[in-house]
Amino acid sequence: MKKLSLKISRAKEIIMVRLIAAVIIFLALARVSQVEAACIADGPLSASTPSIEVNPLGISNNYALLVMQLPTINPDIIYTIKVSKTAITARNVGSIANAFVSPGIGAVEGKARGMYLTNLSANTVYYVVVKSTDNCGGSVLSNVVKFTTSVAPVVKNAHFISWESVTAPAGKTLSGYRVVYGPTTSSGFDFSIENGYKTSAVLQCDFGVKLKFEVQALLRDNTTGQETYESSHHFESLY
Repeated sequence: MKKLSLKISRAKEIIMVRLIAAVIIFLALARVSQVEAACIADGPLSASTPSIEVNPLGISNNYALLVMQLPTINPDIIYTIKVSKTAITARNVGSIANAFVSPGIGAVEGKARGMYLTNLSANTVYYVVVKSTDNCGGSVLSNVVKFTTSVAPVVKNAHFISWESVTAPAGKTLSGYRVVYGPTTSSGFDFSIENGYKTSAVLQCDFGVKLKFEVQALLRDNTTGQETYESSHHFESLY
């Protein structure tokens, strides 16, 4: 009788354990169903994936204007902007650092929103994509946009010079002016500006360069028609 009673007790324990396990599994499945139902209620992920472009007028040497448009708004979706110097694909997007992450990115349904991508390098090809991730763990990529930043401007020292107009000698006619200039370390003049009849010009040089320049008058012989440049001024200055 004792053995029979022990077997019945063990059988009850096994039944209770299996019953508890079944309840846990049921609750877990119910939770999964609730999450799936919530995801379905939010609508398909692709419906909230933005289309993107980079405005050509918004590209400089160190930033670019990204324009995004969302067809529908889903507050549960996280939008991640990825920027890379190499082509972006579904395989490597996970290894690319996030440039910007924000729920909903402050967008307005059906309207475009602009964002600046900053700290870019000059004259460089970039790829950008927006990754949309929902609360179920699903993700979709937007279209990938490729653009090239502009060349960085080279800052020069600019100096304004002016001179008095030249009176042509007898038998000759003034046809214009030319300015030639360059560093004093050069044997000649490295740069030339054809200035027409203007009596002023702007010379560009690197900072701290000692510069020499000449203003030359272009004179035409009224008999032969031959034109020659004659030096009108010659200066050396530290710029």
